Amino acid sequence: MTKPLLESPLSEEMTKAKRGRPTGDRDKKREELLDVAITTLAHEGYSGLSIRKVAQNAGGSTGTITYYFANKDELILGIADELFKRFEAILVSEGEPTDIATAIEQWSLWSSADNTDLVRAFLQLQSYATIEPTFADFVQKRNELILSQLIKMIEKGQQANIVRNDIPADILAEQLSAMGDGFMISLSIHPNRLSSEKINALQQCIKTLISPT
Repeated sequence: MTKPLLESPLSEEMTKAKRGRPTGDRDKKREELLDVAITTLAHEGYSGLSIRKVAQNAGGSTGTITYYFANKDELILGIADELFKRFEAILVSEGEPTDIATAIEQWSLWSSADNTDLVRAFLQLQSYATIEPTFADFVQKRNELILSQLIKMIEKGQQANIVRNDIPADILAEQLSAMGDGFMISLSIHPNRLSSEKINALQQCIKTLISPT
């Protein structure tokens, strides 16, 4: 007896695609879902993150989520990629290293209470990387990319004589990176610790520390 068409592998794939296929601008919808997923990760932690939870918070169906992210692993990678891209945008503009003063100002905005969810989500990813080797490899590669971009930005500043040359660019990059990590950890615990005045003072402090002596 011939099997019904709906039982064929091709038909199953077509059915799956139709079931959760969103309407409208798909890229925009994906960005919106990632925003919801980031907030969910920040508030629920890795253990509380799920396709169902994101769908619930987005006011949609699980099929809509799985159209973009087949499972939790893909969702986590999507969140990580989005957060790294946002941070990388601080360091690179139109393919060129950002001016370091501008980068410091933009970076410090990550240390404001308005971005607590981004910071908490980022730290959840870092924590997950300590127990999942495959994900850790992904995070290490993106961290290395960020560090290389930071080094290029510092070298650009050194060539323009606006960044001190008595310390190698890679050492300055490691120092700034460590400072950033520290601020994120602090912000996740004390979200209102840094007032706008203190953030401005920190910006000036960092600029002074890296300026030529």
